[in-house]
Amino acid sequence: MRKYRWMYDADPQIALGRRAELRALHKEARVKLAALLAQGPESGLARAEELYSGLCGEDLDNENL
Repeated sequence: MRKYRWMYDADPQIALGRRAELRALHKEARVKLAALLAQGPESGLARAEELYSGLCGEDLDNENL
């Protein structure tokens, strides 16, 4: 991940808030991609399984995954 000076100099709370927001968007995109791969052709099932395994490892309490 690139480090930008403006993320840390102005206000630390801005940097932390933006980082958390981007992390949540990244997770949401991975969930959507895994769902699309699981619903698609059989060739995408292995990649969907990898994504779901990684997501489950990050969020053990999420029963939807």
